[in-house]
Amino acid sequence: MITEKDVEVNCFTPRDYQVELLDKACKRNVIVQLGTGAGKTFIAVLLLKEYGLQIMSPFESGGKRAFFVVDKVALVDQQAEHIQCHTTLNVGKMHGNLNSSVWDKQSGFDEFMSVHNVVVITAQVFLDLIDHAYFNIARLALVIFDECHHALGVKHPYRVIMDRIMRVPEQDRPRILGLTASLINDKTPPRQLEAKLSKLECVLNSAIETASDLVAISKYGAKPTEFVVASSDYDPSNACGGEILQLLEEYRKFCTSTQEFDPDFDIDPRKPIQEALNRTLAVLRQVGPWAAWKVSQMWEKELHKLTKQTFLQQKTVDFLIMGETCMTTVMRRFRQGELNLLVATSVLEEGVDVRHCNLVIKFDRPIDYRSYIQSKGRARKRDGGAKYFILVDEADSGKCSEDLRDFVQIEKMLLRRCRNVHNPGIESENELRFSENVDALVPPYVVPSTGAQVSLSSAIALVNRYCAKLPSDIFTRLVPQNRLIAVNNYGKTWYKAELLLPINSPIKRPITLETPVESKKLAQMAVALEACRVLHQNGELNDHLLPVGRESIAELLNQLDEDPDEWAPGLSAKVGSARRKQLYDKRVATALHEALPVKGEPCYIYVMELELLKEPSPESNPKRRRFANPLDYEYLFGFLSSKILPKIPPFAAYLRQGDMRVHLVRASTQVTLNSQNLTMIKHFHHYIFKNVLQLCKANLDFHMDASTPINTLIVPLHRTASNTNDKFEYSINMKYVQEVVQMMGDTPRVPDEVERKNFKFRAEDYRDAVVMPWYRNLEQPVFYYVAEILENLTPSSPFPDEEYSSFNEYFIKKYNLEIYDQTQHLLDVDFTSNRLNLLLPRAGGGRRKSATPKADDSTALSRQRQIYVPELMDRHPISATLWNLISALPSFFYRFVYDAFK
Repeated sequence: MITEKDVEVNCFTPRDYQVELLDKACKRNVIVQLGTGAGKTFIAVLLLKEYGLQIMSPFESGGKRAFFVVDKVALVDQQAEHIQCHTTLNVGKMHGNLNSSVWDKQSGFDEFMSVHNVVVITAQVFLDLIDHAYFNIARLALVIFDECHHALGVKHPYRVIMDRIMRVPEQDRPRILGLTASLINDKTPPRQLEAKLSKLECVLNSAIETASDLVAISKYGAKPTEFVVASSDYDPSNACGGEILQLLEEYRKFCTSTQEFDPDFDIDPRKPIQEALNRTLAVLRQVGPWAAWKVSQMWEKELHKLTKQTFLQQKTVDFLIMGETCMTTVMRRFRQGELNLLVATSVLEEGVDVRHCNLVIKFDRPIDYRSYIQSKGRARKRDGGAKYFILVDEADSGKCSEDLRDFVQIEKMLLRRCRNVHNPGIESENELRFSENVDALVPPYVVPSTGAQVSLSSAIALVNRYCAKLPSDIFTRLVPQNRLIAVNNYGKTWYKAELLLPINSPIKRPITLETPVESKKLAQMAVALEACRVLHQNGELNDHLLPVGRESIAELLNQLDEDPDEWAPGLSAKVGSARRKQLYDKRVATALHEALPVKGEPCYIYVMELELLKEPSPESNPKRRRFANPLDYEYLFGFLSSKILPKIPPFAAYLRQGDMRVHLVRASTQVTLNSQNLTMIKHFHHYIFKNVLQLCKANLDFHMDASTPINTLIVPLHRTASNTNDKFEYSINMKYVQEVVQMMGDTPRVPDEVERKNFKFRAEDYRDAVVMPWYRNLEQPVFYYVAEILENLTPSSPFPDEEYSSFNEYFIKKYNLEIYDQTQHLLDVDFTSNRLNLLLPRAGGGRRKSATPKADDSTALSRQRQIYVPELMDRHPISATLWNLISALPSFFYRFVYDAFK
């Protein structure tokens, strides 16, 4: 039975090389040579699915069957379970120790074959079935030989089985698939290897195929400079290493032998501890005490969690395994250049795309050719002189050098074999290159209406240009597949060709060159010319023989509006669906152009007045925070403009403080700024958008002049009641601007020890404040609103988690920080909002919730609290009230621009 952990969760989506090899196996007999763990068996599973129609036909009605032949009895159950797991086929098992009664009578065997579509069988039993006429070879659809290199043995059953198969007429022979890893994985000398490959091909009547990615890396990849660095293992007997080694060994022996744990545990609690000790011992022996100390610290943190874990429902414990989300983040940062060093296991050798590297260090020497070529292929920085280092033990350096010499010879041999199969050699290329007029060999294809033509020499380039125009994502290979077919023409080898365009081309059938030609290169050029003719006749090339891109078709359909509710090629998704997105040019209303204030000239103040329509609902305010009415704010925001803007009607906005109506009001008086004040306001404006709203992308410079699309400057305003009427008067709060600009340094600011000891808590400093912890997240600080000052809590108060007795103990154990002011009150805070679109209502919960608090609401609310110590927080120069208004600025300006267009 296959357990959950044995199921290959990554095999439901075949890798590129598996699909490539499957395609070859469907067309002819092949031997797949891939390293261990590279998915050979899964290719066999895919091929079984391809033959599903034949092998699922009733046996009594002439249906055929597939046999998976293995060399050892132990492999029968393993391979049968694998096939059963990944297919819906009925899988039977046969070997000498099982179901011997099946072949006592022919009727019993026929009944067995009628029930099963695939039979996993040992080689000798399969041979006996054939020799004793229980099974007719003509009823075979597919034979898969596992570890097929055994066929090289003179008396091996694999070889004898193939001898029996080759005796029947060709049309009755089954498809053959051989699976092996040893042709590349073993240390066969290159001269013997080539002879072994040819002999195995002859015995199994198959062509040996390997993944073209290995050949592609060898042929087209950068050639790094290779170095072998000999190193010695750490000698634990030096210094204190011996004592540490002895101590760890004693602990490991005790952990192995002790029985002092609750027998009711579902799992053995000693296993994670044993693993921690074994890993630490391995690191100590290989790298030394410093690395062992770092590893032991990680294990200590993980093992500490065991004291709080309940084992009754836990089946496995995993440690130090990076989660998929974390790995994805690390890979993204490495690709984008945020990280320039990546430490990874061998899984990075294949299947994962990373950026070009100029240095690759392999900690252990490559054990086989695939590992060597894949890891070397990561060093692909062409211009910088890539280097590839292999670290080996001193005692193993000689053997490593021999292996590397063999790998180089294997690489050359594989390139030669690959070139001889589907790629023309250098000789034929030179033969064509020096031909007087290659285009005279085949007439060009001419479009009568325009006179455009494509000749033999330009056809390949045009096909490649067409493929590059096809729509694709990063996972699609826009490369046509070319296959050369050798034919005998009066004793000479001539060539036909077959071209298959990428899967996203409308031309699905292979384009073939039926008339053989004398050279491989000429065959490639001729089939490319035929492809150009087919593409033009199918409308993929226009009358000027230029590719018709999917984008132009989509644009034409948009203009004609033909059947807009249906999907069309080139459109990203069905029209009207949520995934259907269209690009448009961003424009700014001309009323906001050339409105930048100029020093010494009067400008207008526009005020963003807020009117509270509805207080926040309990769903959007679960902590029952109390907010002030915007009319009671002493400060608010506005912007400066050198010209009068068109009137903009009030609009709704949905802020944290509730549903608002926004009025854009022009102040009754103008203001004139000097050069110093204007510069100060520009700095304030830049700070708001870069540090508070964090809208400025990396590598962008702040630039404010008449050429920028929006020429307004954000300013904080002071509001006072007018003495003459009920309206307000507004003025720029330059004092506040100066305070913010002066404190524009790095936040949060980390105080020194003297400042901390002199810290005294004042409640008025933290009311309506924005704070950030300075003891963590310094690179990406987190900002909080101070919602409430908890006068009933101090640093000595009980900590919410029972693991710590007080806040003092928590910060000492977690951050090694001592809190000096023991009388300060603690802060209840909320996250600052990063929600930019405030023009739509806040999304509530999916279920209807009662607005009436339940009896245990106070307990739930206390659990939701985020409590911080003021001494360990830095105050931001911008208040919480203004911060809330700043968060709404992008929405306000978006609406201003929209309304100004009308």
